[in-house]
Amino acid sequence: AAALDVLAAEPERLARLRVNAGRLRDELAREGFEVAGSCTQVVPLILGEAAAARRVAALALEEGVDVEALEPPDVPAGTARLRLAVMASHTRGELREAARVLGRAALKAGVRPATTLAVAQARAAGDAGVVPIDVARRRAA
Repeated sequence: AAALDVLAAEPERLARLRVNAGRLRDELAREGFEVAGSCTQVVPLILGEAAAARRVAALALEEGVDVEALEPPDVPAGTARLRLAVMASHTRGELREAARVLGRAALKAGVRPATTLAVAQARAAGDAGVVPIDVARRRAA
């Protein structure tokens, strides 16, 4: 009830939350992550394998970004992910730095962010042999 009172008294908080969620998705996209389908303050980053999600989460935490790794049975096999939660109080700089940290953590963990969602979708569809073309390579061409 108290949270609803705050929202009624300060409707700009909800607007800031929406803006920040969009900013984080934009920054993650710049790092090569696929963030389509997310339109709330909870942003999932599908990485595919559970070990990769755990490793990226651990590396991000070492740099001060606390994310939750979700893996089967909480999510379907082959779609392990990081769960990011945005707050209205985050600054633009904090969101940008979080995206950069996650990008570095993914690379250190051997995850190519540009292909993670497509690989997970192919695996979920039963086509584990399909590996999409890296977005960075397509942009360079």
